[in-house]
Amino acid sequence: MSEKHQALPLLEDGRSLPLRSDSLPQGGDSIYGASAPQGYGSIELAASLAAPQRRQSSMSRFIRLILSFSVTLLLVHCNIVVIKHLLRLRRQYGASPDYEAQISSNTEPGTPAHRCVEFANWTTGDGDDSDDFSRVALTSFELPLSSDLLYLISNGTLSLGTLRISDRGSVGSDSALVDISMTYHFDYELEHTTVCLLNPEQGQYGVGFFNPGKLPDKRRIRTFFDVRVELPPGSRAAPTFVQRFETKMPQFVHEVAHSQDSVLFGNISLITLNMPIIAQSLVARHATLQTLNARIEGSITTFSRLNLLTLNAPIHVDVKMLNADDGDTTELQMLTANAAIDSTVELISTSADGTGGAFMIHAVTINQPLSISTRSAPVDHVLNLTAQTNFAKASVVLHPTWEGAFHLETTPLFNTPTVEARADVPDPAGRGRMRSVEFEDVGGGVVGGRVEWVSREESRRGLVNVSTTIMPLTLHL
Repeated sequence: MSEKHQALPLLEDGRSLPLRSDSLPQGGDSIYGASAPQGYGSIELAASLAAPQRRQSSMSRFIRLILSFSVTLLLVHCNIVVIKHLLRLRRQYGASPDYEAQISSNTEPGTPAHRCVEFANWTTGDGDDSDDFSRVALTSFELPLSSDLLYLISNGTLSLGTLRISDRGSVGSDSALVDISMTYHFDYELEHTTVCLLNPEQGQYGVGFFNPGKLPDKRRIRTFFDVRVELPPGSRAAPTFVQRFETKMPQFVHEVAHSQDSVLFGNISLITLNMPIIAQSLVARHATLQTLNARIEGSITTFSRLNLLTLNAPIHVDVKMLNADDGDTTELQMLTANAAIDSTVELISTSADGTGGAFMIHAVTINQPLSISTRSAPVDHVLNLTAQTNFAKASVVLHPTWEGAFHLETTPLFNTPTVEARADVPDPAGRGRMRSVEFEDVGGGVVGGRVEWVSREESRRGLVNVSTTIMPLTLHL
């Protein structure tokens, strides 16, 4: 290196020290070996060191602004989703933010809404040593299976309990047995608790559980009920049929024991609050399972419509959806918030040749993962599926027999939806068809396309929409 082009002194971190103008090379040569206006050398060097810092600072502020704006938009979007979610619950299922007040209203027995016709005949005794309560009272009722409606209802938020529905009744009986065990501490709690047979109108029978919760002298009533509804078992060929069964029992755990081959419900509605609903095996044409702040789980078969509704708790179910391919659609709706949805679904056609069928699945949550997998599905079926979450992963697995269009959407810049498709799957109909997977539009966090078995005479297609924000989204075809 020549004396004119001396190396710049360095700091410990490797940066060059700015030079004074009197230390620059003489004769107008800059440190870069090119002519520069006299007296501008130190200014040029200082600018070369400072400018990147100013640009970096400006760029950082710009990025922070963009990220802040994006997060704000996402939060607004999520709030809109939550509001729409709650409105949907209220419109479709009668649930609303004041649901707890509605379900726990202190309706006195004997009013036209309940009409007690027979009061409990208690057998009392000492409680079990392992029990938290010192006293126990037992009673039972029988409800005719030929009724248009069988139901259980309770009020009093301090009355907790467990409701178990099973097929352990007497074979050949024409009644459902309701066995009741109530545990308590003080005699006044039994005296101020009303359990009775209800017959509000012809063809409707139920059992009501009522207490005032708090007495005028401020004494509280705290009881625990173990309620067992025992239905007579049928057979796979001729299951016991219950036309309509309903509960509205806040603070009661609901359990449906294994009765898949012995009991069929035409319409069943199980409603509780702050307690889980667990269905080991439930078969119904139309079923609604509804709670708040507690999970819904189990194995459920539906011929028409299944509604699963909770908030702040997960839904984890295996569902069999049966359809006769007669023009009606078998539907599954799963709604929660701040908790995961994990569902495995079997689509089954009950048509003469076991093909076809119309199905609909709608699943919504926020802030937690969503996973839906169709384990099996008939040839030539139609499935319309909508799945939505926010700030969490979404995954949908479709059976190879599915055909239709798909639309996947997540937040741009963070993730692009993933489609995992196999084109070498054998034709499930055995017709020698080839599987075609096409992508129609890709970009901006959106992936669309369609999948079909080509060379077919008729055309019936489904539609799948899956969306999330920020997090990955995957569709398996």
